Amino acid sequence: MNSNGDLKQEVRRLLRTRKENARTGKELARILGMKDDRMIREIILELIEEGMPIASSVKPPYYGYFIADTPEEVEEYTRVLQSRLKGDAYRCKGFRLASRKILQPHQMALIW
Repeated sequence: MNSNGDLKQEVRRLLRTRKENARTGKELARILGMKDDRMIREIILELIEEGMPIASSVKPPYYGYFIADTPEEVEEYTRVLQSRLKGDAYRCKGFRLASRKILQPHQMALIW
């Protein structure tokens, strides 16, 4: 690959519609002769920002990235993303609570 633009074009070419045709980031990286899928994930984000509706599936039997092209696929992936957001919000809240002693080491504990 000569440039990031060339790589982006190749990823775009390798992606298929429908989750039945999903390809993992590792698979895309392997096809493109890359050691890992970090750059693939970055390119996927760029393509989404450019307007390509790339979804991903983590449920058996389909794993990987695909181009959503039905309302059902769009809605399903939107629900997955919203669920992740909720999970991350709960994890963030729990982490902040667990980190109170680090953030406020001099605060006195309440005595009952």
